This record gives sequence, C-alpha cells and structure tokens, in this order.
Amino acid sequence: MTFVQIQIIASILMFMALNSASAQDLDCMEEEAQDFLKRDVIKRSLDPDGALKTSIQYRILHYGHFPDGPYRNVNPIPVGNNVQKVIFLGLPAKVHKKVVHPLSCVEKAIQQDCLLTPYFAQNLSTFRTVNSYRGGELSNHLFGLAIDIDPSINPCCGCVKPWSDHPSCQMPDLSAWERTKLPACYIEAFEHFGFYWLGRDPDLQDTMHFEYLGRPGETEMETETQQVCPTGMIQIKKEHESFCIDQYEAPNRPGERPFVARTALEGEAYCKSQGKELCSDVAWERACQGRQNFPFPYGPEYREGVCNDDKVWRSPSWPLVTRYNPVNPDLNPAARDHVNYLNQSESSGKRPDCTSDEGVFDMTGNAAEWVKNTRKIPSGVDGKINGHTIKGCYWSKCYKNDRPSCRFNNPNHASSFRSYETGFRCCKDLALNP
Repeated sequence: MTFVQIQIIASILMFMALNSASAQDLDCMEEEAQDFLKRDVIKRSLDPDGALKTSIQYRILHYGHFPDGPYRNVNPIPVGNNVQKVIFLGLPAKVHKKVVHPLSCVEKAIQQDCLLTPYFAQNLSTFRTVNSYRGGELSNHLFGLAIDIDPSINPCCGCVKPWSDHPSCQMPDLSAWERTKLPACYIEAFEHFGFYWLGRDPDLQDTMHFEYLGRPGETEMETETQQVCPTGMIQIKKEHESFCIDQYEAPNRPGERPFVARTALEGEAYCKSQGKELCSDVAWERACQGRQNFPFPYGPEYREGVCNDDKVWRSPSWPLVTRYNPVNPDLNPAARDHVNYLNQSESSGKRPDCTSDEGVFDMTGNAAEWVKNTRKIPSGVDGKINGHTIKGCYWSKCYKNDRPSCRFNNPNHASSFRSYETGFRCCKDLALNP
C-alpha cells in the first residue's frame, strides 16, 4: 500500500469518525415499511381486492386525494397541497411534506455509511400526476412517496418497455442486487427509515424505485376542515387569509388543453358559473411565486422549456381571431380552423416541473391568463387603467419576447379583447366564502 493510499484511507476514517453520530443523534428514528402497504404482499393476500382498497384508503387518509382518483371522501385535501420541492443527492425532487424528514434521514445515513461505495445520481423521478399502474393499483408517485434513481441504469425488469429491455433483464439468473448499479448501503439506508425497495418485489424487480411505506406523523393531519378548498383547487395562505386557486388552467382538468381565445369577461362569467371568481393579480402572483417568492414558478432562475414557452410564434389574422366563438366554434369554420392552427398549448400538467412549490401547474407558458387588475397598473399604450391584465405569458414567451415570469403583466387590453393565446383560471377567497 502506497503512502498516498494510506493518507486517503486515513482521511476517510477521520471523516467517518467526525460524522459517526447515529441516526438517533440526528433526530432520525429508524422504522420499517408497513407490510400491508407493500405491493407484493397485497398481490399474494387471501383477499387482494380488499387489501388493495385498504392500502389506497390509508394513503389517501394520510397524504390526500388527487384529481379523478377514488375515495375523496376519506380526505378532502388534495395531495398537491402538500407536495414540496427538496434537494436529494444533489438533485431537485418533489415529495410529500411528510416524507421530507425521513428522506433527509436517508441522505444523512448515506453520507455516513457509504463513503467507501460512492454513487453519483444523475436523474431522479419523483412526484407525478398521471398513474403508471394498471388493474386498480395506484403508484406511490401520485402521493409524492416514491423516488426513482437513474432509471436507465437501474432497471425494472417486470415493468413495461422500455425498462424491461435493459440488457441485465435478459439474464434470468441475475438477482435484483446484481442488476442494480446502486450500492447495497444506499438500499439499506432507505430501508432503515421506512422506505421499501421495489427490487424486492419478485414480479417487478424494480431496482430504481423506493417508496415510503412507514408511519407518517399523526400530528401532521390537517385540521382546518372549515377552510378546505373544493376538489381540484389548492389552498394558498396569504398573510392572515387563505384562498383557493385552480390547480390547472381552466377548465381545470389534467390531461386536457386549456381554454384559449377567451376574453376576460368570458373568464369572469365562467368562474362565476363554477361558484368561483376570476383570480386577482395579487392572488395569482402569490400562487406562482410560492412560499419562497421565486420570480419563476419552478425556482429563482429562468429555464427555457421547463414550461410550454418555447414554441415558434405563428402570425395571426386578427379579423379571423376576433370572429372566433369559443362557445360554438363551428359558427365560423374559418375562424375555428385559424385559432386551432395558432393554438400551441399542451394538455394541463404535461410538464411536471412546470409547477410552483404550492402545487399549481402551468402558471407560466401554455395559455396566458387573464386576472383582475387590482393594482391598477396603467396601460403602456394609452395610460388607461383597464379592469384586467394578462399574466404568465404563453407558449411563445411574452409580449416583446420577455421571459415568462410570475411578475410579468400585460395591462394593455380592454376586458373584451379576444386574443388567440389567452385563457384564465379561477380562485375562491376563503375569507369571503368560508
């Protein structure tokens, strides 16, 4: 052994000694994953359907429901209300707030115990809004409980393609431990703090996937039921008040494209018909900037393409746009076809990173959004104060090619103005409508 090697080992040992505090010393209590929540246990139970129902209801009770999901009556609070952005293994991740602490304990354990087997993660897949399971199963990604680490090199041999096409999956004699590139100490760190490694699932052998199946803190359950938002809305706290905001642009349905070519007056009428109101500029901006007051919904720096804001602009024919009827587009087929040509919006929620830390999607990019001009920002064209302003910009950046930020305003148009890229979303003031 060379002198340099001895020095390196000595440094490692010293670092380990300095960081040898136990998990308990770090305010981390070890726990096991609960068996009744494990997919393979449910599949092999005497009553798989009943066991699945129990596990789903447990997760909804403790973590919240999600749009179009089952058993909303179990917990009226949407999962999206409680999803937080964190940094794990040096990478951004989105997890349920009840998983933040156990996940931090996992990372501390990795830092302490895996010095001799370093692993540098390149990609994480965490919170999702679209279910990836079939047959009534619900992915723990929907609840913000699951993390995939480097799917391209840590395969899921029992999954659908392309994951099952990984070369190591074609070697039936290999164990999940042999298929994964993750060091064993990483897997053990997760399992010390309530996470289950899906590599242990004999059907899936999903070596990239860890899911929290521990016991969430009971004290974290929401109690302010008198201020729960309607389904599909996110509760936002603003100073001493609270308000609700649609999680997606109107019509507020994930997987559907937003309304476009709407005037502010049409937005007002639609929201009123839903028992809501068009968002104010202040409320909209609070939901976009999040708890950390970021200028962009996803963070402090502009990142092109995180949201649907990088499309090539298409020149409109304004006479056709103004004749477009959003209620009955077929009244003018030429106007309909032209607006369809101009419309480069995407289905709501398609870009999972285009969300604020409050869990509100597509606040920049996609459709631009009408809001009430409560700040009385004057028009830059004629100095008039219009009743509404446009925020968020659209699929081709902003007016004058500005970066689509939470703070951008376009107050230059009357409330009856119809443009091909404008939509809206609705709000509800809990202080006024408890």
